Amino acid sequence: MEQSIARPAQLTIITTNRCNAACSHCIMCSGKGRKEILTFDQIKNNIDQMKKVSRGPFMLIFTGGEPTLLGEDLFESIAYADSLGIPSRIVTNAHWAKTRQDAERMVQTLAECGLSEINISTDDYHVKYVPFSNVKNAWKACHGKGFH
Repeated sequence: MEQSIARPAQLTIITTNRCNAACSHCIMCSGKGRKEILTFDQIKNNIDQMKKVSRGPFMLIFTGGEPTLLGEDLFESIAYADSLGIPSRIVTNAHWAKTRQDAERMVQTLAECGLSEINISTDDYHVKYVPFSNVKNAWKACHGKGFH
């Protein structure tokens, strides 16, 4: 009898434990004092390893902490995944969307890198650190950019 081996359908990469928030419920214990961060080369290695074992399509998820604090390494990682035909998502608190213009700039950059989805985290814990107006700015900036 041939045994079936389950193949993973997603790879979640915890890019950093750094975060501009310090939510008391955070399972990662993320915060401003955390220093852990992945480099593009480390992320690329994980993507390449996943591609070898998945033998099929999978979703790449960037989370943290706050993944946008990774900066250029995040953008480069998204672009690398896109070049391989791998859809990607970020889970962000939208700290970068203080104004509509700030939100437009970040969303445009993410779209140009090839990001597929944006998941914005907000709740009673997050709004102590990131005003809900940031979430609204980010949400509005995403319209018409092709994100899910």
